[in-house]
Amino acid sequence: MGFGWWVAAHSALFLASSCLGQAPVGSMRGVVHDLLGLPIAGARVTLAGVGQENIRDTRSDSRGTFTFLDLPTGPYALDLESPGFHRTVIAPISVSPGEHKLLPPLPMDIEGPCGHGGWSDTYLPYRLGSDDAAGGIFGIVLDQGQVMKDVHVSLICGSDYECGSTKTDALGRFGFKNLAPGVYGVRVLRRGFYPEERIEWRAHEGLDLTYTPINLERCVDRGCDPKKRPRKPIRICE
Repeated sequence: MGFGWWVAAHSALFLASSCLGQAPVGSMRGVVHDLLGLPIAGARVTLAGVGQENIRDTRSDSRGTFTFLDLPTGPYALDLESPGFHRTVIAPISVSPGEHKLLPPLPMDIEGPCGHGGWSDTYLPYRLGSDDAAGGIFGIVLDQGQVMKDVHVSLICGSDYECGSTKTDALGRFGFKNLAPGVYGVRVLRRGFYPEERIEWRAHEGLDLTYTPINLERCVDRGCDPKKRPRKPIRICE
């Protein structure tokens, strides 16, 4: 689904709410950077409204900055692409009449071997957070593609310090909100499954980020000894 799906899903709403005459407009400005905070120059930035005729694109400048002017009011989806980085989608972003919207810094994850993330797992589309001073990290837990309910998930801060915990909901989802910007870890535990950990999950100011699903693997022995866990084959890049 992703970018094109989001635009198509809102097209009907746009047509239903259109009116005659000159519509009020706004603008949007943002900065694209990597996970070290360095600006990404030349990133392709595509902005799509709820109607295909509203699609625009531009490139970030040497400071990673981009601007869109004279935008009809309404919801938009922003698509970021740059060689060596994972594609990132932000939606929805609403523009109000006369608004000059300044987006929080928009991070892009580097692309590692075979397309995997370098610093962290690949981002899925994420949304702007409601609290500009804090961020959030979210995920989903699966068992062979099936969502897992009531799985214990710990938030790891600093040197292996558990600073929060929660359980997955009926759709396998979990999340931690109102986090200070920084690097966190996530530890997932469920009886009968090997524990899973993710590191380098980053909370960014003003953003709620959803990371790729965590797939648990069933234990092959009664004690769930990690030393007896079958090793996954090494993927060879072509």
